[in-house]
Amino acid sequence: AVRDRLSREELHGPPLHHLMFVVDLVPQPSGDPIETIGAALDHAEARNRAQQFRQFTTKLPDPNEKSRGPDPLDHTTQALKPLRLSPDRTFLASPSVIARHEYGRKQRAEFYVRADGARLDVCDSLEAMVDTPPRGLLPVSPRGKVAYLYADGNGFGKIRSTVGVVKFASELAVYQKRFLHQITAWFREGLATKDEARVTLDGLARFETLLWGGDEFLFVMPAWLGLHVLGEVIAATDGWRIGDKDLTFAFGLAICDAKTPVRQARDTAKHLAETVKNANLRINMADELIAPRSGAAIQVYESQSVIDAPLAMLRAHLFNAKFGEEDELDIKLTIPGEAMRDLPSHIRAVTDLGAREGGLSPGLLHAAIVAARNEDGGLLSDKGAKAAEAVLGEAFGRFDKTSPDLEIPNFFGRRGLALDLYLLAMLRDYCALSDFGVAKPFPAIVP
Repeated sequence: AVRDRLSREELHGPPLHHLMFVVDLVPQPSGDPIETIGAALDHAEARNRAQQFRQFTTKLPDPNEKSRGPDPLDHTTQALKPLRLSPDRTFLASPSVIARHEYGRKQRAEFYVRADGARLDVCDSLEAMVDTPPRGLLPVSPRGKVAYLYADGNGFGKIRSTVGVVKFASELAVYQKRFLHQITAWFREGLATKDEARVTLDGLARFETLLWGGDEFLFVMPAWLGLHVLGEVIAATDGWRIGDKDLTFAFGLAICDAKTPVRQARDTAKHLAETVKNANLRINMADELIAPRSGAAIQVYESQSVIDAPLAMLRAHLFNAKFGEEDELDIKLTIPGEAMRDLPSHIRAVTDLGAREGGLSPGLLHAAIVAARNEDGGLLSDKGAKAAEAVLGEAFGRFDKTSPDLEIPNFFGRRGLALDLYLLAMLRDYCALSDFGVAKPFPAIVP
């Protein structure tokens, strides 16, 4: 069936006639579908990778006396025709690269047709997505940054095996279509109102879908949209249910410079989601009656170089954590899904962004975090919490460590004062956006 499809005449046009395929099929072993399907996929992937070392997966360059050298993008095919990426960037490229580029640009807009029957014109690049931020955007930290939002379903394979593949796929497709329609409607609303936070001055949506699968998806948007869209996405997926099982997700939100390599940023967002999955696993091990819940892990990278560090190593450095505390950090740094929609307004209320007298300033937050970090055990320890409390107490004259004003909702147990302050400090600059129309919710879509 795969061979027949690839041999169809209508698939021989751009860009497919520039590509080669290595396809492998393996039988599914008998036994538990959850285990056997995974084993079959692993077997097929391993066989495919091995064959790719023995077969060419791209066409060899054809000799051409008119060529001045290889294409600067794929470094393999011959550069023969001009490719215009932007008004100030035109260069010679190969017909293969030009065809794939044009096909990809068209498909980005056509992808959203499945949601509401109309294409959605989105930015051609991540740099274009953040090139012209909303006028008057303050603080300046979100400028030049993008947010990668990755989501992975919790235990979807187990639910699929229980209700059946056909039922699971058909019912999930209904949820997904309505969800994507909510997203496109929200951006179309931005286009209609010329909301500079959601659309560029050229009328392009500041949004991109990098992955759209059965149990996972990956979106990219400007950093100033990240927290709000995360909250709306979680709200939009709340209540999804197939059979007698709730569908929940692990979310990872990585905010970084727009020039960060996509693969690196994507993997970081995925790793953040994996920490949420681990948090759910550890909680279930402690109490098997607690089902997986939607939750989010967020990391802001103010420096482009810091994202090179593995997440566990970065967290250990930031919090002065001890070896073996990774699981505890996964739980304490996970924010429950039901709290995400209100998180930006909560952070505004307790920091100097809001009108509240005595709101926490970046300087005060930093001083309290440094004091906690310098204690033995760092931000996770009781000593660290007391050191942070002392800094705030000196600034305010008194401080109640149980004050609900400062506490960010916990996923399980208590996070602790020092870690709450860290989250407030990290996310503060990404919550000051209510003046730009960003606070509007996703529209409701009637099934």
